[in-house]
Amino acid sequence: MRHQLTLVCLLACLGATAQMIDFQDPDWQSAMDKAKADDKLLMVYLNTEWCEPCLEMEEGTFLDPKDSAFYSENFVNVPFDAEAFPGAEIADRYDVFVYPAYLFINSYGELIHKGCGWMRPEEFISLGETALDEEKNLMSYQKRFTDGLRAPQFLAELSSLMDYSCSDVSRIMKTFYKDLPQEEWLEEPSWTMINFNIDDPFSPQFQYLITYDDLFAIRYGRDTIDAKIYEVLLGQFIDIYEGADLTLFANQALQKMLEDLDFAKKEELVHMIEMQYAEITEDWELYGESVVNVVDEQNVTDPDRLNEFAWKFYLYIPKKEQLDAAITWMEKSLREEKTATSLDTYASLLFKTGRSKEAIKWEKKAIQMADDNLEDLTHYQLQMEKFKMGR
Repeated sequence: MRHQLTLVCLLACLGATAQMIDFQDPDWQSAMDKAKADDKLLMVYLNTEWCEPCLEMEEGTFLDPKDSAFYSENFVNVPFDAEAFPGAEIADRYDVFVYPAYLFINSYGELIHKGCGWMRPEEFISLGETALDEEKNLMSYQKRFTDGLRAPQFLAELSSLMDYSCSDVSRIMKTFYKDLPQEEWLEEPSWTMINFNIDDPFSPQFQYLITYDDLFAIRYGRDTIDAKIYEVLLGQFIDIYEGADLTLFANQALQKMLEDLDFAKKEELVHMIEMQYAEITEDWELYGESVVNVVDEQNVTDPDRLNEFAWKFYLYIPKKEQLDAAITWMEKSLREEKTATSLDTYASLLFKTGRSKEAIKWEKKAIQMADDNLEDLTHYQLQMEKFKMGR
């Protein structure tokens, strides 16, 4: 319900300084009746309580004067919480899995167009304009597909519309490549399909791309092709890292694929993959080298990620220069955010590098913060005893 309340609050509290899109009360039947009476499409805004991009839309794009005027004039706008009735049923009916979602629906309940995710004000207006265009909206394309149109350029355009709406494009992809000769995979419609829809590095289309990447680069630009290759391989790495794949085997397969490739930011990706491989195989020497490279190359600043790296350095890394690097990360992190855990990690690194007095001072701070936050003090007290005993 947070977003429903946010909308109401913004309308009431900010109305004097910013004109928001004219949202109706979240009542499905009333919204449908109004859409029919006004001869307008519904713009159904689906959100969830945990959706940060939803809040960014509400506090930004929805308050843009041009967006407010355009949507208030052309649509009946109504918000629904996708995890409460009737929002959950609406999300299920129209296959919504990504939030925020924007459904453009006629008074008969037919889906005319669809969008998803955070958008800049100009993008959100463009989405609405496409919904109003009977030749360009999603319903128009899907009708032509149902009627049997299979031209490659048409299928590429349909796939783009579906990608922007966070819809499943697997059927369109299968249809597109079913009878398309491989020598035409280099043409623009095929590149559009690959660029928007391919995320599997072992798919025939991606393998074709990396085999003939020089030819693709001549047509579409080296930076564009390199960016796509990096995006797909990074996505595979993230899937492996999060345990969505057979971890060690998939990591080794990805390393093997990278051996013969040459693209921008390859080295950065190699270091990330090496880091994961080293952690899986407990090769802590390689892990230390890889993490230092990753932190430097990516300018990692996230406190949780730095703390995770630094704690593993405390546990497993013997090299002083690498431990000193971890200390530097934690010092930067602590200037931004202090938690009992991060203070404990910093103190532990100090102790491991022979700075026992400093370690005791910082562990006291960790214990105090943990106590203030009603955390279990056992770990921190054991660390303090270890520091005082010098072992």
